[in-house]
Amino acid sequence: MKRGISVAAMLVCGAWVAACGRKEKPYAPEDVVPQRIIDLTLFEEGEDIVLTWSIPRRNANGWTLKDLAGFKVLRKIEFAPYHAVGEVKFDERTERETVKRVRYRERRPTRADIPTDEARTLAEEVAKIREAEEAARKEAAEAAAGSRIFKKKPSELEKARNKAFYVVVSANESGRLSDDSNEVSFVLPPAEEGMK
Repeated sequence: MKRGISVAAMLVCGAWVAACGRKEKPYAPEDVVPQRIIDLTLFEEGEDIVLTWSIPRRNANGWTLKDLAGFKVLRKIEFAPYHAVGEVKFDERTERETVKRVRYRERRPTRADIPTDEARTLAEEVAKIREAEEAARKEAAEAAAGSRIFKKKPSELEKARNKAFYVVVSANESGRLSDDSNEVSFVLPPAEEGMK
């Protein structure tokens, strides 16, 4: 009987020891990316645009972030694609405990800041959107022909016209990037007479 109890006790202890430690799917270091930034804010200060955001503390998989290298700031104007406009380096050893929010400042952009190769893409994209919106307008007019109440929804072109948009991504020491942050925008200043 004593022998049966000691064997059972050894089995229980063995199962307990085998169960120690974290039991999760293993990740390759290059597959671990910083958590997405969700609190990007934008405000104007004089002639500048200021972006602020919190430093991510975890990776996307929930593990503690230990290899944050910095951030990339991306901007698009109207329908131009996003492109990198700035970078913020992060020194984990000195800044982890002292810096809670990152602050990035740049001169307020204008339409003239759209790169020339992207200006062509922008013009093509706007033409496609205008064509699609005209078709949708005709369809809505036909559908509303019998109705006196017709509420016009703002088009995608109207939503993006005269705006600049920003997102931020985090980078780890392996060069892996997080998903894009929340998007923030502001209204561009009116175009100068020669730039219309």
